[in-house]
Amino acid sequence: MGTWGTGISSNDIYEDINYEFFDLYNQGIDVSEITKKLITDHKELIASREDQNNFWLTIAKAQWECKALDSKVLERVQTIVDSDNDIELWK
Repeated sequence: MGTWGTGISSNDIYEDINYEFFDLYNQGIDVSEITKKLITDHKELIASREDQNNFWLTIAKAQWECKALDSKVLERVQTIVDSDNDIELWK
């Protein structure tokens, strides 16, 4: 996967997951169901040390944009921020 900047949306994972999320959302599928499907379909990203943060940040942002940010997803993002895990990857 490619990365072209440090922004949340500056990588291929963001682009792909965000596209999938809103494609399903525009079909009328509930945000919680979309999230479950994407988690199931992208277990390899979630298991990847390099990719998991991008996955969760994308899910959180998409849910937030739909006014349906799940507290468990928010907790995952808070853990990413608090742990400096993402910064370590950039080093």
